Amino acid sequence: MKNTLFAFLAFAISVGAHAQKKIKLEDNTNASNFYFNNGKVGIGISTPTARLDVKGYTKLVNPSGRTLIVEKDDDDSWLTFHDPGQYWYSTGIDRSNAGAFNINFGGELNSSQFVMDQNGNVGIGASTPAAKLDVKGATKLVNPSGRTLIVEKDDDDSWLTFHDPGQYWFSAGIDRSNAGAFNINFGGELNSSQFVMDQNGNVGIGTPNPGTWKLAVNGKIRAKEISVETGWADFVFDANYDLPTLLEVENHIKKNGHLKDIPSAKEVAENGIFLGKMNTKLLQKIEELTLYTIQQQKEIQNLKRKNEELKSLSQRLSEIERLLKPENRSK
Repeated sequence: MKNTLFAFLAFAISVGAHAQKKIKLEDNTNASNFYFNNGKVGIGISTPTARLDVKGYTKLVNPSGRTLIVEKDDDDSWLTFHDPGQYWYSTGIDRSNAGAFNINFGGELNSSQFVMDQNGNVGIGASTPAAKLDVKGATKLVNPSGRTLIVEKDDDDSWLTFHDPGQYWFSAGIDRSNAGAFNINFGGELNSSQFVMDQNGNVGIGTPNPGTWKLAVNGKIRAKEISVETGWADFVFDANYDLPTLLEVENHIKKNGHLKDIPSAKEVAENGIFLGKMNTKLLQKIEELTLYTIQQQKEIQNLKRKNEELKSLSQRLSEIERLLKPENRSK
């Protein structure tokens, strides 16, 4: 019966293509099914506007059962592609989503697997794309040599993974388990704390928690130059500066085992040091040493002067003693 119908339809189209008059075929219920009008065939429509114009559900099936279905309901218009027993794809206009164009697996038009809205924005897994390409889910981009960029998200984190095949993995993204800090790490592990920047802009290298430090490093640092902007110790040279005596310095060392205003070895081991503050303290001690040296130089010069005076006096006494000797009196 189906073959007879298609053969008749082909014959009707051929006839219609050469006929200038209208031809109408009806069944025994007088319902209009086929129309031939000026070389155009209408099925379910009396005024066809194309060589074949069908109004209603249309289904095309090849001998192996693979099917193309043209469908329309009160809301949507779509095509369905069916491979028997396993695959269904639908594509069409989803009026429930502002007339967006959808492509979906499984025959459901509104499951948002692929959406293009009227602004040309494309959504993959996103029913209302907010950008030219809006993807909800993991995204993987691979170049011909296998180098890969992966955009990923799970229940906790969002991150990018950069992969050079066989050896290098870097991940960069937001680590919600660490108060939403931004991490960059080698090896694909987002929470290994190789580089961390928290929401205050504080950076940690080798530590997940930089605390209140703008840069916190758990490890060694090598640099050619470090500029520290802080206060300086020139106050030592003020006229009113209370320079401790060397005896006071000696007593403090005997009592505490370190210079005044300089942390002890125990304090440094427990708390570390501030480089800027420590440099200022060290300069303070150097400037104090300079003042001690100046004082000592003055004392040395004074002693030299007194020594010269004593030498002169000694020479004069020696001359007097020589003159007072009996053998020299007659001279």
